[in-house]
Amino acid sequence: DLLREAVRRSRAAGVDVTWIEADLTDVPLPTDCADLVTSTFGLVFAEPGPALAEARRLVRPGGRVVFTSWAAEGLFGRIRQALAPYFPGAPEPWHEERDAIRSLAGADATVEVSSFTMTIESPEQFVSLLERFSAPIVNGAASLGDAWPSARRDLVRVVEEVAGDAGPDGHRVPVDYLVTTLSG
Repeated sequence: DLLREAVRRSRAAGVDVTWIEADLTDVPLPTDCADLVTSTFGLVFAEPGPALAEARRLVRPGGRVVFTSWAAEGLFGRIRQALAPYFPGAPEPWHEERDAIRSLAGADATVEVSSFTMTIESPEQFVSLLERFSAPIVNGAASLGDAWPSARRDLVRVVEEVAGDAGPDGHRVPVDYLVTTLSG
């Protein structure tokens, strides 16, 4: 549970935080109550219009809304693209391209590409981790049933392409993501 982990980490760091579990589109806090509203790869799973409106409602004038999303050309964007044929009814993501983000968040949205490097033992091991801990992969595998082994092979192939050759510590995988900032 992510919230439990957040509580554990804030306590370990000696940071006094009040955690609120709520629907992202209906947060029980007053209007203009925050200097900064952030979402790390969470807002992208909500209906974008209501979620962005709620984030803007919460931030004070002069404050900021900052959220991250996976870049289309990055590892997780490519994973989504590889699995998309298995889910033909899934909506197109609004959060992987700058223009798509700006069309929903507003022309004042600044969208920057950032990245980090992740070291994995192997593409196979990484996909196994996704199967255990990534809710979209866990749910997708369950819904595909007998088609999952084929989808899984496609997933491993994408990770192999992005990961390249292994070094002494494993595969160093670049992971691109987008950081979007909205002014309050």
